[in-house]
Amino acid sequence: MKESRGEKGKDRVRLARIGKGASHHSFTGIITGIIIRRTIGHTTELRGRWKSFMGKWNRGELAEGWYDPDIFQRAVVDYAAECNPPSPALPSRSRSPPLNPTAANDHDDHSRHQGAIGPDSDEDDTYGPPPPPPPGHEHSFTHRNLQSSLSASLKAKTPGPSIPTQTDLSLRDETLAAERESALEAHRLARRVHRREEKALLDEALPPRADPGSRERRLEKRKELNEKLRGFRDRSPPGAVEVGEGELMGGSAADEYRAEVQKREERRRERVSRREEVERARRAELEERARSYREPMALTDADDDTIGMDLFQDPEDYYPPTPPPTTQTYTTTNGDIITLHLVGQSPTEAHHLWNGSRIVAAHFEADPSRVRDRTVLELGAGAGLPSLVAAALGARRVVVTDFPDAEVLQTLWRNVRECELIPGVREGKKEEELSIVVEGLVWGADPTKVLGHLGEEERSQGFDVLILADLLFRHSEHGNMLRTVKQTLKKTRESKALVVFTSYRPWLRHKDLAFFDLAREQGFVVEKVLEKKMERPLFENDPGDQEVLKTVTGWELRWPDEVCEGAKR
Repeated sequence: MKESRGEKGKDRVRLARIGKGASHHSFTGIITGIIIRRTIGHTTELRGRWKSFMGKWNRGELAEGWYDPDIFQRAVVDYAAECNPPSPALPSRSRSPPLNPTAANDHDDHSRHQGAIGPDSDEDDTYGPPPPPPPGHEHSFTHRNLQSSLSASLKAKTPGPSIPTQTDLSLRDETLAAERESALEAHRLARRVHRREEKALLDEALPPRADPGSRERRLEKRKELNEKLRGFRDRSPPGAVEVGEGELMGGSAADEYRAEVQKREERRRERVSRREEVERARRAELEERARSYREPMALTDADDDTIGMDLFQDPEDYYPPTPPPTTQTYTTTNGDIITLHLVGQSPTEAHHLWNGSRIVAAHFEADPSRVRDRTVLELGAGAGLPSLVAAALGARRVVVTDFPDAEVLQTLWRNVRECELIPGVREGKKEEELSIVVEGLVWGADPTKVLGHLGEEERSQGFDVLILADLLFRHSEHGNMLRTVKQTLKKTRESKALVVFTSYRPWLRHKDLAFFDLAREQGFVVEKVLEKKMERPLFENDPGDQEVLKTVTGWELRWPDEVCEGAKR
């Protein structure tokens, strides 16, 4: 072992010497590396030495001569010369004769000395390749000889596996990853195709199923349950007989069970009745105490208005008083003034004279033929101004309707009786003799009572003109309004429903206009007929666009021609 370590040390010293003499002997180091590399598979010691050499080479720890760019070419040429020594017949590959006999003798002595030492000698001259040729003979080989030498050296390389590089390992990993990914994708595709085929087979084998949650699907489930129960009954052992409830529970056990349940229910009722009695007694006691506290007390201050006041009674001025009734006026184009009475407060907004009512009245006055000798019905009349003007212009029959509130209907009758422009009012005719009548009507309800104010022939046909003034702000009632319009509007080309409104909440104007979309869906022909801008909004402090608040628009609803033709037949 010591001897081998000494040999390793000597080898390192020799390699260092070769590196230092890189100017003349650099090629010998390369050839040494080639020889060491060829013998790696045979000697473990040389394999370690080669590994150490390559590490120093890669780290740049060798002498500068090891990294000469021309060193590889010279090493290949020298290695080829060593593998294929020149024959005596080729003068170009023989060395020059010595200049003097003494040098030749010295050379022969040196050769004999090398042969005597042998390959196992520890002398320094025995390591490495032979010395380089004399100067002037380095490139004496021809190009063809060099190629043949390289081919021979490559053929002489020991066959077998080599150490893979980092590039080879990376390429291997990438190839394996690509193969795995392609295999996984192929597996997924095969699974999708398999599922699609299975689904197609199931769709062909199974009957179509109804939509979940539908009535058909519930019937299917009930049918499946019945079939399951029927199958269970069919699988019962032969000769099975249905047993009554009494026998299953041990003869009279069923009657006993019912009696026990009835007793339990009676006990529960008794507990409930006792609890109610206790509650009534406690309530009576509390009322008695409250009554004792509510007895009037003698007070020294005679001006105190709380004397004798019930403790749980609200003071007279606790709630704000109901506003008193008001009046509004309307001046016709002829200068006549119509006085209109309004209720003080109404949940149906009948205590206002809306701008739509004024615009409809002016619209009729502009062309009296729109209502003359026609039947007119007004919905949500409030003060009834359009109906009064229509009756004054010669309408054959006018029915004024609003929510059946007693105070609202009485106010409408008062306006009718005080409007002397209506024929027969100034003469003092009775209400049933006038051409105008007041009736209560809920939108969407049965209009038979309203139609009863028409003649015998007209009751089944309806009214010629309908008036809806400022009603569209009640968005939830659009459907009921249109239902009443369909039930009461006569199916002729001349019949029309006049809808006039103002968007008193400009930010909800789209909901107001939704009424006309709904009318189109129900078969009406919708057409805009007027637009007028008032001097100021009806409610001056209302938020929103003031221009929208001052604008009043009018629309007409008519039956389509095909409906009118069908009504004629």
